[in-house]
Amino acid sequence: MIRQTLPAAILVTALGTLAAPSARAAELVLTNAPGSNWIVNGTADSCQILRDLGDGEDRVSLLITQWSPGQSFFMTVAGRPLRRFSADRPVTLQFGDAAGPLGARPASVVKGSMGGSKDALIFSSARLTRWADDDPADGAGPADAARADIPPEFRMAAPKLPLAAVGLADRIELAQERTTLRLQPSRLGDALALLDNCSTQRLAEWGWTRMAIAP
Repeated sequence: MIRQTLPAAILVTALGTLAAPSARAAELVLTNAPGSNWIVNGTADSCQILRDLGDGEDRVSLLITQWSPGQSFFMTVAGRPLRRFSADRPVTLQFGDAAGPLGARPASVVKGSMGGSKDALIFSSARLTRWADDDPADGAGPADAARADIPPEFRMAAPKLPLAAVGLADRIELAQERTTLRLQPSRLGDALALLDNCSTQRLAEWGWTRMAIAP
């Protein structure tokens, strides 16, 4: 079930000093937290979807935000399991099968905290697809050779989430060397579609017109 609720007050702050991750291999897969549902927030200046995954010490909070329509979004993953990730090593991100358009790619990420107490990874410009139109100089990945196999339907010019990518999204997987955290919330694609719809409904407020996102 996906329900509407009032905006949640969430504070994300950067951390200056970070503990080194464990050297041993670690893979953690988290599904829906007990009693958790998708929460959709339409705040004064943004659209958000939120959900908790895991339980106990492994409980993780996921927050995805858009401040305007587009193919990218701001994403924060916070909780004790994020202590395993270091700020000074590359992180890869994927939203689907590793070999598909939503597969792993280097991500621009900051280590920080959420709510002042939870370790967090903060992605300022996450995308569902691999290097669709990214500049490799920004650390997004190799240029033409790496994205040549991405079908056109996953590389939309319109400022919205590609529908083909939304339909395939079934996980959020973060990896750093021998550490992997895989989030598998139910109905991820449906939640992303609601986020996109929220952004579309507020086009006029953000200075866009519906013609800007016409197929």
